[in-house]
Amino acid sequence: MKNLLYSSSLLIFIIFLTVPQVMSVNLNGSLKSTADYISFPKQFTIPKAYETSELGVTLTSWWRPLLAVSPSGGYWYIGARSTAPVTIEVKKLGAKEFSFAATVFPDQPISLPYPKFTMWDDLVVKINSVGDRSKIVPQQTI
Repeated sequence: MKNLLYSSSLLIFIIFLTVPQVMSVNLNGSLKSTADYISFPKQFTIPKAYETSELGVTLTSWWRPLLAVSPSGGYWYIGARSTAPVTIEVKKLGAKEFSFAATVFPDQPISLPYPKFTMWDDLVVKINSVGDRSKIVPQQTI
């Protein structure tokens, strides 16, 4: 009985130590190190504005909001919801190549180029990096 208790407690201790590393979870949970435990690139599909009842979509990873994508007046606006810059690429759903790239900074939303992207288009947004790992990419149509 004593041996069983010892082995089960040892097993629980080992699992406790290894699970955070296996899951790539940062135990301190600081927002500065968001990029340390989110694997990139990560793609999201945004439906046409008139096909959804919501006025915008929040792109999250590991329960952390990274970007807000919302339509307004025919345009798509993208704003950073984190406190770190987010490097993205955007294409229309069904297109082979990404045709727009930018770095979105906190409190500096960007609008996607019109008429290349309209709120009547389904979009694919690819988040390439967040925070310190972000390359500063000026808004550019590829």
